[in-house]
Amino acid sequence: MGKHRARANGVTVFSLKNSYSAGELGYYVRRIARKGLAALAATNGSALMAAGQSSEAVYGTNQLAFAAPVDNRAPLVIDQASSATAFVNIRQAAERREMIPEGWAIDGKGQKTMDSREAIKGALLAFGGARGANIALMVEILAAGTTGANWSLDAPSFDKGSHSPGVGLFIVALKPEILAPGFSARMASQIDRLSSKGIHIPGGSCIEDEIDLPSSLVATLEKYCLH
Repeated sequence: MGKHRARANGVTVFSLKNSYSAGELGYYVRRIARKGLAALAATNGSALMAAGQSSEAVYGTNQLAFAAPVDNRAPLVIDQASSATAFVNIRQAAERREMIPEGWAIDGKGQKTMDSREAIKGALLAFGGARGANIALMVEILAAGTTGANWSLDAPSFDKGSHSPGVGLFIVALKPEILAPGFSARMASQIDRLSSKGIHIPGGSCIEDEIDLPSSLVATLEKYCLH
């Protein structure tokens, strides 16, 4: 429905609150881009990341995704978190008793650490320092501020307790051809030029085909997962 509105009106906005994790955020913008639209998506999560001088987790990993259509190839898709790494990478390193790179996390006392077991007690760090934290704040405002969802500081944990994190998802889709006729063709030309200079173009190698599973099959598979 949203893609039809974007084509008719040039732009459409989707906002969701009282949500759980969005999973792969790039999935949503990729599907929109395949319809010839450009899209930006933002989602917040339970607080896992510290920022500035704070030793307390104040933001989620706060993902941001963007996609744009490109003539005769898969859409350009950028999907990244605001944190230097995903929390699951810290947890897996702790389970294996491995060290982590400097700049990934702080310990429970707010000190930078390379000990994954101490990092579990602390918080993640933003990529790029203050610049990454600024992006996390921007995502927080789009995903929680404009939707009425929980701020990351107020969101219950994803993996314990009995309440939904109640976080938000914000997506805006627009028809670029209205502003710049021939947009997809210009994108293809620019991407070819950047690729020739050794620039990695995210999303271009993604598989185009998707498989829709019947709900009955999904229900059957979920039963196996519970055993």
